[in-house]
Amino acid sequence: MKNDLEADRSYLGCDEAVRGYFVVVFLAMRLYFKVLRRLRERGLVGKVSVREVLLLLSKMRMIVESGGSEYLCVLPKKTEEIFEVFKDMLSKPMG
Repeated sequence: MKNDLEADRSYLGCDEAVRGYFVVVFLAMRLYFKVLRRLRERGLVGKVSVREVLLLLSKMRMIVESGGSEYLCVLPKKTEEIFEVFKDMLSKPMG
């Protein structure tokens, strides 16, 4: 896990920066395990990694027209397949 998050290096000087660093690492771990749980539920653990999921989803782009219309850009097939697995998680409002 340490290597996946690259959380083994913290060269921070003050206590406040270290606390902030650990908050970010904690949130990253929550996201990592949430994605991993979904992959396990769908039987995709051996086929795709959490890192690959995050990389593929990072390539998504939303186009917002001046009239307010929103739509996704054309996605590569693999990204589209991953999006379908996580669609319900990505379309929920945060809060």
